[in-house]
Amino acid sequence: MKISKKSVLVVLVFMLMVVSVIDAAGQKEAPKKDVQELVIWCKRETAVNNWTQEVVKRFMEDNPDVKITLEIFPEVAGYNTKLLTALSSGGSGGPDLFDLNESTFGAYEPRGMLAPLDLVAAGYSTQSDLEKNWLAGSLNPFKNPNGQIMGLPYELSTWQLFLNIDEFKLAGLDPLKDAPKTWDEFYKLAEKLHRKDARGNTIVKGYQLPFGTAHGWYLIIFEPMLWQQGGSVFDANQMSAIDSDATRRAFDMWDKLHNRLDTGSTSSLIAGTNPVDYEFANGLSAMSVAGPWALGSLKDAAKEHGKDTLFEYTVVPLPQIDQNNKFVAMNSWGWFVSAHSQKKDLASRFIVYYSDLSLEGYLSGAPMTPRLDVLESEKAKEMIGYDAFMEGMGYSKAREGSPYYDETGTRIKAALDEVVLLGADKDAVIKKLHDEINRIQSGK
Repeated sequence: MKISKKSVLVVLVFMLMVVSVIDAAGQKEAPKKDVQELVIWCKRETAVNNWTQEVVKRFMEDNPDVKITLEIFPEVAGYNTKLLTALSSGGSGGPDLFDLNESTFGAYEPRGMLAPLDLVAAGYSTQSDLEKNWLAGSLNPFKNPNGQIMGLPYELSTWQLFLNIDEFKLAGLDPLKDAPKTWDEFYKLAEKLHRKDARGNTIVKGYQLPFGTAHGWYLIIFEPMLWQQGGSVFDANQMSAIDSDATRRAFDMWDKLHNRLDTGSTSSLIAGTNPVDYEFANGLSAMSVAGPWALGSLKDAAKEHGKDTLFEYTVVPLPQIDQNNKFVAMNSWGWFVSAHSQKKDLASRFIVYYSDLSLEGYLSGAPMTPRLDVLESEKAKEMIGYDAFMEGMGYSKAREGSPYYDETGTRIKAALDEVVLLGADKDAVIKKLHDEINRIQSGK
């Protein structure tokens, strides 16, 4: 029997269709990866925020199945309130990870709001493997009472003295030879550097105290003065040690700078500003106290004027009372995982990913971190202030934190304002402050 060409063609087409159906049935469609959403909260700090946005972008590019929502809060006090509220209510509507400083850490960890860093998810077999990458002791403020690491710092600042070189030269001073080693020398410079116009109006302040800013700014300046005088905010039992002669002398230092010297210091700053980002960065004060993070603030201020830099500056060690008993303030900010997060492993991965980019971040204007690859980098050593910041690590002290840090800090700020700005009786105010801190620390 002769088979027509048409019949052969029909058979072939039919066989191809059968093979295609069988092949399609045998191949299961590759399952799509579920997109994991990670929510990050942080406070506003321009240099940090710029770098964090870059890291978030890179992390999502390297992990296409991850979507990150970054929320930046403009005011630290409001941020802390919202964060505490969210975590207190079981994390509903709150973040998977967020930033805290070493002082407010004490308000979260004892309440079970933080999860330990997931070392396995982060790529480490043991905690010691992680710690060997960091400056000895630099992770201690981020550990719970059992020694577990709860988070990693993205910033460690020792607060030293920034000097405007241009203003020093205008005053006939050498910023290195004439840099103040003692507070008495600092006082004299603050007056010499106060620049006025022909009518006596202030053009540049010698120094600006942080009046009108958040309480953290007060403490970062006040506490080193208190420690250098031999005092402290708390005693060994976390109760008040503020009623002391050391406190009275520290209050006197503020009063002298504001009321008894011609430094140009005013009673308040423009709302939402601080003595570094606004006053110093814009050339309105000749000296300021800040940490490495301020390098980014100075760059940003210059960019707003369309320039690479507005003036020359340098960084020198903070003045001391006794060169054999030195103190500067140290503060750290770091990333932590919420105990309520359902993505603790992913959050831990992000924290370590962020940390591994620390050197690149610092060189681009983000804060210094106490990782050894940053501190030992030749490029980092070329940054302005590197020597002063590193020297300060040898005698730095963390701000005195407690679960009631914000409440205590707010009261210290109010007491300084009462004495220095309003002329209230110093002894009466300090005794009242002592009682208030004890009440606060008792949880009443």
